[in-house]
Amino acid sequence: MISKIKNKIYSLLRRSEKYTKTDMVYLASGGFWLTSGQIVSSAAAFLLAIAFANLLPKETYGVYKYVLSIAGMLAIPTLWGMGTAISQAAARGYDNVLAPAVKTQIKWGLWGGLLGIGTGFYYYLNNNPLLSLSFFAISIFIPFMDPLNSYTSLLLGKKLFKKANKYEIIARISATILIIAALLLTKNIILLLLVYFGSHTLLRLIFFYLTLKQESGKQKEDKEVIKYGKHLSLVKGINLAAGNISNIFLFHFIGSASLAIYSFAIAPMEQLRTLIKIADQIIFPKIAKDNWSIYSFNFFIKKISPFIIILSLISLTYIFIAPLFFKLFFPQYIESVFYSQLYALTIPLTGINSIQDTILKAKRETKKIYLVNIINSISVFIIYLPMIYLWGILGLVWAVIIGKIIEFITYSVLVFRISSAEKTE
Repeated sequence: MISKIKNKIYSLLRRSEKYTKTDMVYLASGGFWLTSGQIVSSAAAFLLAIAFANLLPKETYGVYKYVLSIAGMLAIPTLWGMGTAISQAAARGYDNVLAPAVKTQIKWGLWGGLLGIGTGFYYYLNNNPLLSLSFFAISIFIPFMDPLNSYTSLLLGKKLFKKANKYEIIARISATILIIAALLLTKNIILLLLVYFGSHTLLRLIFFYLTLKQESGKQKEDKEVIKYGKHLSLVKGINLAAGNISNIFLFHFIGSASLAIYSFAIAPMEQLRTLIKIADQIIFPKIAKDNWSIYSFNFFIKKISPFIIILSLISLTYIFIAPLFFKLFFPQYIESVFYSQLYALTIPLTGINSIQDTILKAKRETKKIYLVNIINSISVFIIYLPMIYLWGILGLVWAVIIGKIIEFITYSVLVFRISSAEKTE
């Protein structure tokens, strides 16, 4: 009976390819495992948000988010772009890339740890023992936490979506339980940060070891993966700095409570972005391995536009239900509702921009990636500071929207020029 149902589903998916012009069996199988993992991740994040909203004051949570924002910048030397390079290499059959890539990441990440210690001394000299001890504590984990997560990139590149999903679910649930337990026992930010960084680092170490032992090959090594990973890391480092600088500006100019309000305003939309992440993870190995005509208008209409329509509908639906959602689950942050509704407008643009970025990375279009991200990051630094200073949270949300529009225009112009060049060849 089950076998017959599977065969009917398979047949239906294959017939649908005549209309979608897409490998629907691959999309359905990969999408199922990744979606189930993201559902668990979103549920865990939701429970964690409820715990933080009910167990920590706004000012305390704002400080917690501020430390995490600085930690994101301190992690830039860990070569965040290496994961994409690992996936790209694995998709092409080069599976002996994980160990050397992670070794390089950790080596460079030591600089991030030293910068964290330096940040701790800065706050110590400025008579802020809370932030000083916080940065001393997290500096231990900076060189290791993100590099160890690179095992996920290898699994996704090899299309082992089920295994990647299983590890993600176990890690997310375990870390969430530990953090909520810590919240119930203490309101000490330093201890909460130690639990957050310690649990993620330990769990990633376990799954990194398992992946290295079971899935990392011993023969085919891509000698360009480190070089390409460093290029992508430089680009991603610029993006990370631009992304976290908004929280830092808000914390210093408006205060920790405002950062907490903004964090809860964007949290639901950040979870909706998991749909975008799933799409990126599914199409990346295909584009990296196959010779797709990725810059054509038909490619966008047939393969991307339905996804953007879905995101738009989700965004509009959220705008209508946001007041009730916050009233039910986050009444302490009811003032976040308007900002959250406004921020929801960025989701369709984020989807388009993310997919185009994924395509460029899968094809190793390094120069084009640099060009797009440098232009976008410059615009972010120019726009964010004055708008936050003048209008606070509202200014930051509008700055994000303007930044997404600039990013979309930049990608569109670049893709149009590439398409024009291809037609003349």
